[in-house]
Amino acid sequence: MIRIARLLPLCLVFLAAAGDAPQFAPSRDVTVTYRTAHGPIPQTPAKVVVRQTARGTKIRTDDYVFLDVDMPYEGAIVDHDAHQVISLVYSRRVAVESPMPQAAMPGLTLTPELTYQRGTDDKILGFACTNWDVTQPVGGAVKEARQWKVCVTPDGVTLRYVVNGIEWVATSVVFATLPPTVFVPPADMQRLTVTLPAQ
Repeated sequence: MIRIARLLPLCLVFLAAAGDAPQFAPSRDVTVTYRTAHGPIPQTPAKVVVRQTARGTKIRTDDYVFLDVDMPYEGAIVDHDAHQVISLVYSRRVAVESPMPQAAMPGLTLTPELTYQRGTDDKILGFACTNWDVTQPVGGAVKEARQWKVCVTPDGVTLRYVVNGIEWVATSVVFATLPPTVFVPPADMQRLTVTLPAQ
C-alpha cells in the first residue's frame, strides 16, 4: 500500500498561507511530472506524476519505478474537501479509501503553525520560482518538527521538492483542464475502506 508519508510534499499545493509565504494554490489545473533523486532509499519511485485542480482541492499522484515505463506501481487520490485519501495499488488492482489524518499526513492541509523562510530565486524549465524552507513545529499531534524545501512559481506551481532526503525536480509542466474522471480510481480496481483509530 502506498505510504502516507510519500504524500508529504503535496502540502504545498493547497491553501495559501498569510504573510511572507509562497502561493500554494495553482491558479489553474496543472499536471507536473517529476524526476526523483535520492540516496539509498528503498521503494522510491524514479518518476512521479502529480495532477491537481486549481486551488489544489483535488490531487492525484502516480509513482513509476522507472522513467520510461507507462504503468505506475502505486498512487493516491487526495480530496481535501472530503478529507479523504484513496491509495491505489496497481499491481493488486486495489483502491483503499481512508480518512486523511492531519497527524499522519503532516502539512497536507496548511495550518498557521507552519513557518516559511524565503530563499533565493531560481528557474526550472524556464519558469521562475522562489526557494522556501518550510517547517512544521512540534505541537498537538505533531511530536517531532518536520522540515522540507520547495521552489514555487508565482502562480503556485511547485517545481522542486526536497523532502526526507528525496528531491523531486519537475521535467514537464502542462496546464490543461483535468476531467473529473482523473480523480476516480480505475473501474476494475476493488474498493476497500479502512478507518483509523482515534488518537
